[in-house]
Amino acid sequence: MQIINGKRYNECEIGGFILLIPVYGKQGQMFALGELKDFALKLEEIGKVAHEANKQMYLEAREKYISTRNRLEEINNQLSVLPKSDDIETIEIRKLLTEEKRKLESNLYYISERIDQLYHKDFVPEGKVKHQPEPVKKIPGIEEPTHDYTQTDGYKIQQQRKALGETQAQFARRFNIHPVHVSLWENNKEKPPKEVLEWQPTPSSVSEAEHSQELVGNAKN
Repeated sequence: MQIINGKRYNECEIGGFILLIPVYGKQGQMFALGELKDFALKLEEIGKVAHEANKQMYLEAREKYISTRNRLEEINNQLSVLPKSDDIETIEIRKLLTEEKRKLESNLYYISERIDQLYHKDFVPEGKVKHQPEPVKKIPGIEEPTHDYTQTDGYKIQQQRKALGETQAQFARRFNIHPVHVSLWENNKEKPPKEVLEWQPTPSSVSEAEHSQELVGNAKN
């Protein structure tokens, strides 16, 4: 019991806190204690609801961070295999990829800030945290690096293109695709479609390529 300003108070521990309850007689003390316990239970219930809400927001931010980071890695890979060329198509591709990269980097920063604010050890999904790094898994459709480039699909695509004497942009037009895909194929960063791998040049396609080369040579002269 404590006496403050001439009034007597009983000490009562509820939820880790020490509460001072005025002494109004036994019946009044029991009533006040019951009210405080109900209040503490309601606070605990509100805390659990808030905890679950924060956990859901954390998991959503976590998934967003993973997808954004994966996309950023894809953009970096595409930029790394772009040919060092000043043709307009390559310039446009590089500009588009660079702009998207900047947006992703900005988003990644704000998402990481959000994760820092919401983090709680109970929010981390089970089995996601490991003391030892997981082995690198093979991505379906992407060839593993090999010491013999001549045995890869990328080499086959490159030989098809060179046999026609075409640039990556010219070869891409044959299949109505963006030139960046040809670059990714030849560097084994993307799996070429079956129809491209099985495509065989015809006499007409070869003559078209030769005619195209003549036009380019005449333009230079």
